Amino acid sequence: MKNKWDELQQQLIESKYYYFHTDNGVLLNGDCLEVMKELPNKCIDLILTDPPYQYLKHKLDIPFDENGVFNELKRITNKNSSITLFGRGPAFYKWNVMLNDLGFKFKEELIWDKGQITSPTLPIGRIHETISIHQKGNKKINRIYIDKLEYDFNANEWHRLVDDMNRLINKLNKINDYDEFKEWLKGEYVKVYKRKHNIVNKMKKCKDRAYQTYKAYTRGILFKSIIRVNREHYKFKHPTQKPLKLMEYLLNVCSNKNDIILDCFGGSGTTLLACEKLNRKWIGIEIYEEYCEIAKQRLSGELNLKMELPLMLRKPIKAYRQFSKNL
Repeated sequence: MKNKWDELQQQLIESKYYYFHTDNGVLLNGDCLEVMKELPNKCIDLILTDPPYQYLKHKLDIPFDENGVFNELKRITNKNSSITLFGRGPAFYKWNVMLNDLGFKFKEELIWDKGQITSPTLPIGRIHETISIHQKGNKKINRIYIDKLEYDFNANEWHRLVDDMNRLINKLNKINDYDEFKEWLKGEYVKVYKRKHNIVNKMKKCKDRAYQTYKAYTRGILFKSIIRVNREHYKFKHPTQKPLKLMEYLLNVCSNKNDIILDCFGGSGTTLLACEKLNRKWIGIEIYEEYCEIAKQRLSGELNLKMELPLMLRKPIKAYRQFSKNL
């Protein structure tokens, strides 16, 4: 028996806009407004896209029918869904108001810190782009944790590693035995502190800062509203291409496994590639055939890697078994 995704995927494969597909998704080549008209009502869980900003001076920054597109986005999204948009300038703030008028509640604003200036000729060096998250119905934002080392590396703050290790070493040097260490691993300890004016002392349980540092490296740190991910300058296939890691973060925050994701301004397919890696179902729409082909090649590369990895793992496993026999 076919599920909702199987039926939708088959419908899109038979569409005149069809370009490429995997088990998880379908890539369509055409104007997004016309293509979306072929999608059924309430079939999308998340729209994650980067529309033309309409102030950049290159051929890809083309105007589009905003009212038509946003009304289609409302029609095809589920009753519990969300829209996550990149943007900047007057058009972006207009889109936020339009979504509010269409019944999407504003939930969060995120800042992507690129780490490098992308406008060296302007009076102010711009190193960020803005992202807004809008909710329809009871769609929840997920609480996720990210790798602390990677976060500090992207921020060029490696000195934090030295500070954190010193904090941990100083704390562990004060622990007398293993039982005390196990107690410390629970994350609570009794600290004596003096209240204001030193009138009385009071015992209070509170989090140990060294323990918080330990958890930051073992569990990760809470995803923050300023996202530090460096631009993949040497991997660019598209002028406005976003880093794969950034799109993975947004998918983890805004969706769950097997959700159906739409990127209606697909570009070179970074959102689609992130969906493929994170087991999301996806629909990509791109108006330019040359970028559809680039997206196809990137997705094909990911699929080949998935197929090759089990084969690559067999050799070390076989070698280990042979080694074990010789012991």
